Amino acid sequence: MHNTVVINSTLPPNRGELLPFYYFFMRRFSQNAVFIHDTVFLNSPIDSKYLTTSTYHYLWTVHDSNEADQILDHRPSRILAKMDGGKELESLRRRADKWDICFGGMVVINLGFTTEMFSGNNHLQVLIEAVDSRRGREAFERVVGVLLSRRCRTKIIHGNVMEDQDWLQDLNKCTKHLISGKRRKMYKVWLARYGHVKEGTPKKMGKGTLLMRSNRRPARAYKLWTS
Repeated sequence: MHNTVVINSTLPPNRGELLPFYYFFMRRFSQNAVFIHDTVFLNSPIDSKYLTTSTYHYLWTVHDSNEADQILDHRPSRILAKMDGGKELESLRRRADKWDICFGGMVVINLGFTTEMFSGNNHLQVLIEAVDSRRGREAFERVVGVLLSRRCRTKIIHGNVMEDQDWLQDLNKCTKHLISGKRRKMYKVWLARYGHVKEGTPKKMGKGTLLMRSNRRPARAYKLWTS
């Protein structure tokens, strides 16, 4: 892998979506970075206006169902309650029109903005302790959405993932899209959740790529492009 750093995470397992935020904040690789899953494929470059942001931009969001709190067993509220300024954060979370879910924790983000978000508070430590399962990772998409949106709301690059993508499409369906000429700028496929991504699967990495692998099964890689 060219110009790539591989980090074997020292955090406990099941925290994959949190890893890019944690290591970007702790190791300060660059001024801007793209947090992206290994099940997402870029079909064209991301617009430079997003890559040079001084804040952040989600790759996608997703709209919550009315039953989300029950399904997640109120995890977002319980996580926010443990954070410094938790009452203010929970008040914002209850105003669903004032913030956006960060689908998969995938963003283009600025280091200074990340530093401001996690400095002088216990937010990162709370997340490390709380994000410990699939439901915890789904709660993380909402909690980090509140933390990001409380500072500012920005344009979401590809909008709602359920409208931009074929929900739960696999790699075969993605390939058929490409062959048919129905090309999107970015593709999301659903593989690892169903155990189709295995240890040792080769990954083609871009320039300046940081690969972070969480220590859970099946293997799941998270790519972070730095600029």
